[in-house]
Amino acid sequence: MSDKPYLLTDEEIVTFIIHGYHIVEADFPDGFNEAVYEELEQINENPGDGILDRVPKLYQVYESSRCAHQLVG
Repeated sequence: MSDKPYLLTDEEIVTFIIHGYHIVEADFPDGFNEAVYEELEQINENPGDGILDRVPKLYQVYESSRCAHQLVG
């Protein structure tokens, strides 16, 4: 994780307040989304809170520097 914090812009904060969510754009290699999708397609039931254990690639999303700063900061 980078030591430099990632801060939302004023516009991003306003959009979050209005819509209740913020989309974080992370830089993943080509094919990452497709690989996650394929893992999700293999799940036959709702995993609930166990989604990270069923689709381990999602840990990479939470551990990415942009997301980690959002969760901590």
